[in-house]
Amino acid sequence: MTVLAIFGSKSDEETYGRVADDLKRLGIDFELRIASAHKTPEMVDEIIRKDYELIIAGAGLAAHLPGVIAAKKIVPVLGVPCPGAYDGLDAFLSIAQMPPGIPVLEVNADNAAMEAKKILEKKDKVAVVGEGNAAEKAIATLEELGTSFEMGDVAEDAVNIVFTELGRAVGERKELIIYCPVGAAGAGEAVDAMNAAKHGLWVGVNRGENAAIAAAEILGKKEEIGNYRKKLAKKIAKADEEAKKC
Repeated sequence: MTVLAIFGSKSDEETYGRVADDLKRLGIDFELRIASAHKTPEMVDEIIRKDYELIIAGAGLAAHLPGVIAAKKIVPVLGVPCPGAYDGLDAFLSIAQMPPGIPVLEVNADNAAMEAKKILEKKDKVAVVGEGNAAEKAIATLEELGTSFEMGDVAEDAVNIVFTELGRAVGERKELIIYCPVGAAGAGEAVDAMNAAKHGLWVGVNRGENAAIAAAEILGKKEEIGNYRKKLAKKIAKADEEAKKC
């Protein structure tokens, strides 16, 4: 298997060019493709039929490509926001603010290849750093997925889930870290969240369950995540049946 780097448009070339150069520099085998979740959905489906160990997906504006791929594949998906309107804020939010159950790991383009390398180096455990409601969601989800974890400090040999104050910037780290910002999220905090996410991998605000699922994906828990998704699908189907009776 290899890494897929897929971007939504030729207009994203400045971004995917940097990502491709970094992947080459790090000696990571990858395939680069251009396909749009909106304009060429069948092409996207055809591309992702192959087995990839990891997918880096980038788009601008509504930036649905990473999320669409994450919904169809059980594999780590790194989402790269590309510049567009609102200084890229729309793309950042489209990637980071995924609904519970289907995570995308938002990453800055300058760090995408390095974070991919950390994932490909393989880890065998999860470390949870922090506490509160979002941390409790993560712990409950890890337990449901049969994924062992330890509480405490960031560990070099682990997939780390770190809960951090919304809008607080983090520095560059050698460890593999999934950051989950926590706090009251209003429209005014959106720019702060984007500016804080310069290093590491990020899930949406208070999305502890998505951090846990992403960690389990990195550990290769495909069967467990598949069963988890089936439960989510049953809830939607049940709601649909109830709606049709209205």
